[in-house]
Amino acid sequence: MKLNLQILQSDLQKYCKRAHIVSSFETRTLQFVSLYRYRNSIQEDTAYIFSSELVRERLVFDEHLAIIDLMERIQRIFQRYEEWEGNLQRAAINGQELKKLGMLATAILDNPIQFYNQKTLNCIFNVYEAGKYELPDSFPEVNESGYMQPELLLNLKIENILSTVAKHPMLIIRDNLTLPAIMQDIVIDGSTMGRIIVFQVHKKLDERDMSLLMVFTDFLKQVLMYNPKLYNVHSQFIDVTLSRLIEGEKQNQYIHIFKTWLACDMNISETAKRLYMHRNTLLYKLDKIREILGNTLENYESRLLLMLALQILEYEGEEKV
Repeated sequence: MKLNLQILQSDLQKYCKRAHIVSSFETRTLQFVSLYRYRNSIQEDTAYIFSSELVRERLVFDEHLAIIDLMERIQRIFQRYEEWEGNLQRAAINGQELKKLGMLATAILDNPIQFYNQKTLNCIFNVYEAGKYELPDSFPEVNESGYMQPELLLNLKIENILSTVAKHPMLIIRDNLTLPAIMQDIVIDGSTMGRIIVFQVHKKLDERDMSLLMVFTDFLKQVLMYNPKLYNVHSQFIDVTLSRLIEGEKQNQYIHIFKTWLACDMNISETAKRLYMHRNTLLYKLDKIREILGNTLENYESRLLLMLALQILEYEGEEKV
């Protein structure tokens, strides 16, 4: 597996005094360790790495670290990532579930990872090393169905975090996200199928993590291309919220009525006007919707869950109105 100076600098930060890096973290060209001496100008406490004929990059290490020790440490870093890449490949070949791949990634990134289906907004896997660190109270937990708390999902939607395209790793630091994070999308044939989010809980995020996230994202993309059912499954969230309304939609237009009512800020007169419907008929229809859904539409949290389910329908292209 090819590396770059960002990865080496982060993994050797205990010994690295300073660095001169001009290439992007997206570029990985280093394949092996070697010591290059040009005349007698090279200093013993400096490792020079040439990424091209025109660009010289270097990491400067503590003068007390012997060159032979430095080379051995760098060699072990290369071996570690070679093993990681091999483990990912074997897990994919053996048909391991996506959560297993996530566990392999979190061991390298040293932080919790969540992978979301961008169509249904549910978390496909949520992994972290339980014995190594504890999750803070601010960590965005998901329920058994893989969904965040409704309030957090609404905040993410308001901040356009869910709709922001992240074709390359993006560092996100926003109050609504609760924790610094790096996110990247998995895009297949121009369609965003999933989003990987690495949260800063144990290790401080840096360009090394952004570079490694690209490796993992590219790998996961190849896995999903050969296993489309992993992201084309009908959302359980819709099944537990709108499925009964969908069944009677052609005859009663419940979803259309409900969406219009929400768009009118639950104003009965305005909703009836937009629907060209008598006020009493609208009230009757809304009562039927309440009866079918088994909850009170005036309840904020209930409405929020239903609004999210409607948005998912639009993502999946299943809306019938």
